Amino acid sequence: MTLSVEVEPAIEDSLRRTALQEGISVEELIQRFLKQQFPKDRTLLSETKLLERINQIETWSLHSQIKALWAKRELTKLTETEEARLSELQEALNTTNTDRWADLAELALRQGKSLLDLAQELGLSRAEVH
Repeated sequence: MTLSVEVEPAIEDSLRRTALQEGISVEELIQRFLKQQFPKDRTLLSETKLLERINQIETWSLHSQIKALWAKRELTKLTETEEARLSELQEALNTTNTDRWADLAELALRQGKSLLDLAQELGLSRAEVH
C-alpha cells in the first residue's frame, strides 16, 4: 500500500537524519516504526495461513552456516567479518524460531492441543522449532 503523509519540516529533518545515521531510507525507517507499533496479529490469520507460515520456514541452512562458523572458531580465531556474520545468523535463527513458535502456539491454542503435540503432528523435529 502506498501512503502519502504531510509532516512538519522538523519531523521530516529528524526522519532524514535518523535514517542517514542508521544507513537506511526514510521509507524503511517509517516502515520499521510502523511494524513496531502494529506487530503481526496472528489471531487474524487463518489456520491455513498459519500452517503455510510454519511450513515455509527452513532453518537447516541457518543451522549449517552457524555450525560451520562454530567449527572454524574451534580451530582458529574468526575474522571480524566472520564474527559479524555469525552474530547475524544467530539473530536470524532466533527471530525465525520465535516467529515459528508464535505461529505454532496460536495454531495449538485454536486446536486445543499442546505445542509439542502439534509440532509432532506436523512432523517438525525439536531441532526445527528450537
